[in-house]
Amino acid sequence: MESLLIDDREIELKPQDVESFKEFTRMAYPQLPRLMQQPRDRRFIGQLPAGYILARLKAGDDFNTNLMQVAMWNLHDLGVRELQLDRENGAANVKKSVKTDCAEGKPEWYTQANVVTGRGYIAAMNNMIHRVFRLNSQEIEVGLQPEDQVKATMERVIAARDGEEGLIFTATRDMVQRIKDRQPADDPDMRCLIEVLTGMGLVALGVDARKGSVMFHGFSIMSALSTALLQGVEWNQMQDIKKQIKNLAEQSQPTLAMPSMPGHADVTPAKRRRRE
Repeated sequence: MESLLIDDREIELKPQDVESFKEFTRMAYPQLPRLMQQPRDRRFIGQLPAGYILARLKAGDDFNTNLMQVAMWNLHDLGVRELQLDRENGAANVKKSVKTDCAEGKPEWYTQANVVTGRGYIAAMNNMIHRVFRLNSQEIEVGLQPEDQVKATMERVIAARDGEEGLIFTATRDMVQRIKDRQPADDPDMRCLIEVLTGMGLVALGVDARKGSVMFHGFSIMSALSTALLQGVEWNQMQDIKKQIKNLAEQSQPTLAMPSMPGHADVTPAKRRRRE
């Protein structure tokens, strides 16, 4: 039996259906930009389920409602084992925690059981608030751009696709052209492209616009799977995405040379971080 200790009271965690996990995710996702306003090392996705628990207890709910149970599962999967609630000041303090693959942003958390039950959603949101993209020597926080703008960027990339070219290459060609045109990384169109590429699993790119060379320096399976899960992709499709990212990382030059950018592609897996 899994449980969570809240205010010295042991609360049993009961299995919940995937729709309850989806509902909680739909409520929590719009709050991610607020979390991202905090320094990166202080962002804790567990603030969202902990805050929900505080709010619902204040409203008179008990620990047995579906969404309350989902919030507690989220905290448990993030490694929280003991929580102390300060109802007067609206604060929740973690008194005891353990390391988990979910909290550390490891793709191993995405087992079939965790994906189909919905317990993978909190890990996906965790990834969203910690994503970074390295463009040459510049490290850029990916963030979350307006949904309509990201959708428009994706549609533009799809329309520019050359035959059976992989979309990751099409999006990269788009970015290279913008770099040639001296478009800054904080331009809205560039920010959307960075989010699209990160969602495809590319997290580090080297571009020399003068020489016309592109180098793929790092891929993140976790980023690709998190984006896919939040977009409604199912388990079998996620396995295909995982294989594609692994193949991209393992392929040697010149297989990954950009068709319109003569030169070589240096592809290596991204270095493992605490959160990929």
